[in-house]
Amino acid sequence: MNRRSDRMIRRRWLVIAVVAFIGSASCLAATHFDRSASLTSPFFVERQTAERSGFGEGETGRIAAERALRDPSDYRLRAEAALALGRHRDPETIGTLVNALGAERSPSVRRAIARAIAMLGTEGITAVKAARDRGAVDTDAAATFAREKVSSCLESVALTVTGFNGEVKGFFRDPFRELVPLGGDARDPLFEVVFGSGYSALAKTLAVRAFGDLRDADAASRLFDAYNEPDFPFGNRLELRILNPARLADTLDQEEELRKAIAFTLYRLGEERPFRDLESKQKNTIDRRLDDIAMLERIYGSLWDRADQATDKGILHYLEMLNQAEWELAYSYNQVHMFDDAIRQYGIVVKNLERLNRGKDVSTGLLNLTHYNLACIHAQRNDVESALRELEMAIDSGFRDYGWIDKDRDLDSVRSDPRFARILAKGR
Repeated sequence: MNRRSDRMIRRRWLVIAVVAFIGSASCLAATHFDRSASLTSPFFVERQTAERSGFGEGETGRIAAERALRDPSDYRLRAEAALALGRHRDPETIGTLVNALGAERSPSVRRAIARAIAMLGTEGITAVKAARDRGAVDTDAAATFAREKVSSCLESVALTVTGFNGEVKGFFRDPFRELVPLGGDARDPLFEVVFGSGYSALAKTLAVRAFGDLRDADAASRLFDAYNEPDFPFGNRLELRILNPARLADTLDQEEELRKAIAFTLYRLGEERPFRDLESKQKNTIDRRLDDIAMLERIYGSLWDRADQATDKGILHYLEMLNQAEWELAYSYNQVHMFDDAIRQYGIVVKNLERLNRGKDVSTGLLNLTHYNLACIHAQRNDVESALRELEMAIDSGFRDYGWIDKDRDLDSVRSDPRFARILAKGR
């Protein structure tokens, strides 16, 4: 009797444990879905929608999605319906989505609705702000929308400025201008990326740069404090050196790029000190390179006259390091729109590269990039003749990134000139 009772009790406990496990797994799945729509996992919900959604294109698909958005029984279906409406990019759906944002209580669905509205541009921002002002959307829902709009913009810019290998190719003028209508509502989501854990170095850099496009002077003091914080943004150096020494060098490089981005942004916000510190360091690097070359020239004579000789690889290395340092300073001036200084500094780079090449294929990648950056500077200053001249020199020296040229707003002032198309055709 006791043995049989024990077996029954064990079976009951086993059933209870299985049920509890299934329940826990369901909760974890739901939690994962809630978190998946966040900035740390971009495009997750959109991928899920593309895989499972039955909402088609056109009017029929829009009507079906609007009907599903009102279904109280299936939160996944509501999220998919919201994102389907966002992909339609139909201004008539803005009111439907904003009303749904105000009524929705599921955090995951609310994020999906906010992401859908974020796809609809400035009209979406205006509609959410108006709904908040009249009380149709509460503060939390409006904050969710601001976070998703910032997330969407950062993801879009990241895809635009990076190449196939994920490295940043460059920045064009005001890439975050679509966030400007958000105003101060963008501040907290951007700071979450800059100071939060789980975000890549690229995401942090983009968020810092966004403050410059927003001209958010209220963000300057916090960014300045971060710039002066020894352990920002990746924590204790000693801890990193002990726990993951293999990543230390990459981490320090990422930190340096982020600090440069903060210096550039603070300069745009009226705080010059970090940029002047950066400028001073870069000039000191140039001076050290010049001192090294002067020391060698006392032994070997003019290094520039020997740079193209195959036996003098070390000499060539010293000259290229100098020119890279000169180029970094020119790029810094360019980033803060100190165009006169940038033109002068890029001119030094071109002169050095021409001395280095001497008819050979040395450092031509840096040469065509320098000419291209000069073309962008002149175009931003509406100097059409100089911009087209530098663009032609960039193409002639090997610049072939036509995809970048097509989307680079720096060149907008010269696109309508008939010579622009003829110059590009030379290299195709």
